Amino acid sequence: MKRATFLLDLSREHHTALALAHRVRKALKIGDGLELLEIGQDVTAGFESELLPHFSKEEFELLPFLLACGEVELVERTRAEHRGLTRMATEIARAVAAGGDEGLESHLVNFAEMLVAHVRFEERQLFERAQDLAVDDDRVFS
Repeated sequence: MKRATFLLDLSREHHTALALAHRVRKALKIGDGLELLEIGQDVTAGFESELLPHFSKEEFELLPFLLACGEVELVERTRAEHRGLTRMATEIARAVAAGGDEGLESHLVNFAEMLVAHVRFEERQLFERAQDLAVDDDRVFS
């Protein structure tokens, strides 16, 4: 999918998110407690440094544009998924702090699955609609 210039950075950041999900899945296959703790720490750090800033850009730049264009359902779904991923990252951080005994493995599974699904949704639906609207209205967000 060719991306409009105003979405290129956000789209590229999705690659980082998918790479993190892939690393989580790989660590889960190994199943070693130490490996899971390490990937849990990586998820916590990556969430803070990469995903939260990405969500912020979307929430304060892209989503208001879409909302102004009447795309309420897409905006609500995006915000709900951001909140869900944030809750999951918090659960992972708690489980890591507890030494991995607080359901870390299941939290990682859920996080990786939701992250991949979220990226697919944004790339295939949210960004496509934003591109269409920007072209139709001859405007770009931000």
